[in-house]
This record gives sequence, structure tokens and C-alpha cells, in this order.
Amino acid sequence: MHGMEGAPTQMERLASHLRREGYLTRSVHYATRTTLDVMAREVVAQLRAFGELSGPVHVVGHSMGGILGRAVIGEVAEAKRGRLVQIGSPNRGASRIRWIPDLVAIRRRVARGYFELHPESERLAAWPVPECEIGIIAGDRTFHPVVLGSWFVTAAQLVFDAPGEGPTDGCVAVDETKLEGARDHIVVPFAHDFMPRSPEVHRQVEHFLRHGAFAR
Repeated sequence: MHGMEGAPTQMERLASHLRREGYLTRSVHYATRTTLDVMAREVVAQLRAFGELSGPVHVVGHSMGGILGRAVIGEVAEAKRGRLVQIGSPNRGASRIRWIPDLVAIRRRVARGYFELHPESERLAAWPVPECEIGIIAGDRTFHPVVLGSWFVTAAQLVFDAPGEGPTDGCVAVDETKLEGARDHIVVPFAHDFMPRSPEVHRQVEHFLRHGAFAR
């Protein structure tokens, strides 16, 4: 599952890698300018539309997609429930949401679900943690020259200060990706938007889906 304001094409390189490793993949798209609950229901409806799926059903999500994945995989029958991999997902909220000005014109263009990812969000605090093995991949690089979004983030850092945040992928701090009860957690040297394109991230996702742990 792609992230905020994204599209399934952003996950295609990862999906192609998993298909080469023998997995059957399905990409979903969800409207991002709404609430977490509405987005999750939309994804679950698409999952059910795929029909009866054999074998374990795994879920992989980038950023917001990983947060939605916590709710989506919980809808899979326990006997078929596989593993969840989150890539740069703000399980503890994203402090950089404070960068978005409190202006009506801007807020109308940003998903309400995005603001539900504020560190003090009551909805995020109550968001389900599924009974399955969860692997989390975090990034600790802010800038990547071929990713347009990282230019914006780097420029914004010159204006907006985020003290005490620690290592970050430019959008989500490493500490903000952590989730109590997760099976494994690793940090990779990539920026937020580049992680779904990274062959190393692809390798780590596949390794966790197959073994329940990341490669070290």
C-alpha cells in the first residue's frame, strides 16, 4: 500500500521484486483526503474484492499505508493472517505535521487522516495493533538527489526547526516508527520517499515476509 497522496505505481518496484521471489501481489489505491477509518474501510473492501486467497496474506505499506496496514491485516482470518511490514510509518505520530500551517486553504488540500497522525492524536493512540508479526523499516537520511520531495524537506528544515527529534528520513523520525510488540525493527540509510524504490528495502521486506526477521 502506498503512502499519503501516493499511487500503486510507487510500490511497483517492490511488488515486482516480490513476484520474482514467488509471491502473488495485489496493489490497492485509496483516496487520501479523508480520515484513517474511511481509508482503512476502502482498503478492506478492495481486499475482500480479491476473493478467496490461499496461503498466508501479508501486508506491506509505506508511510500512511503501513498505518492502515495495522487495521487491514486484522480483517484477515487468523488462519490466513501473515506478516505486516511497515516502511517509514509514523506509529507514534509525525511531529513534522507541525510544519503545515494552520490555514483553512491548506488544510482543505491535506487529508484529515494526516492530522490524525499528530503525536498527540487520540485516534492514532487508539488505532489497532494486530495480532501478527510486525516488521518495521525506518530511514535515517533526509536527502536524496533524485527524489523531488527530499528537496522540499531539506529546504523546509532551514525554516522549521525540529529539535530533539533525532535521526529522521525527512518526514518521520526513527523513534516515531517504533511500535510496542513489533517483532523486528531496522534502520536503513535512505530518505522517506526513496525507501519503496530501494533494492535493499525490497530485500529486507522479502526476508521478513519469509522468515519473520530482517537480514543482518
